[in-house]
Amino acid sequence: PYHQQWNMTLEYEVLPNTAVRASYVGNRGTHLPVAFALNTPPPAPGAVQPLRPYQPWGNIGYQESTRNSIMHQMQLSVQRRMASGLAFEAEYQFSRALGGQVYGDPVMDNRNARLDRGNLDYIRRHFAKMNYIYDLPFGKGRPFFSTLPSVADKILGGWQLAGIISLSTGEPYSVTFTST
Repeated sequence: PYHQQWNMTLEYEVLPNTAVRASYVGNRGTHLPVAFALNTPPPAPGAVQPLRPYQPWGNIGYQESTRNSIMHQMQLSVQRRMASGLAFEAEYQFSRALGGQVYGDPVMDNRNARLDRGNLDYIRRHFAKMNYIYDLPFGKGRPFFSTLPSVADKILGGWQLAGIISLSTGEPYSVTFTST
């Protein structure tokens, strides 16, 4: 198997200390492994063993490198470097990833492996994050309480407010069934 990756980014400073960025990221996987359970019978009522194509054996595993995957991602962000006591960064990502079950799980139907192709279950479609830091305006050199005595300034001055926020959609969900 092998992977190809590519990207393109545009950045622009819209205000002093504030920049925006737009990126496109792509990834393609070729000749990825896929597992087949060759002795799995087609869905039917009754006991499984009498319906297996290769008697008298149970499960027969087979693997080949015929899968592929592709992902396209748009990233939009804004970043402000520390100025006037405020710094932040916010980013949004939209991802579209298609492929099949790749890592160890056999295909649902040996007669039509393309039925497994769809949204990759480990890629979240929407993801946003933001982090920020803000110097609170209290203490020496700040707009409020700038004339505090030294001891009070040590207690009340120099505080910051900071946080990280992450939001995302859930992982895609698929109902599956194994006949073994």
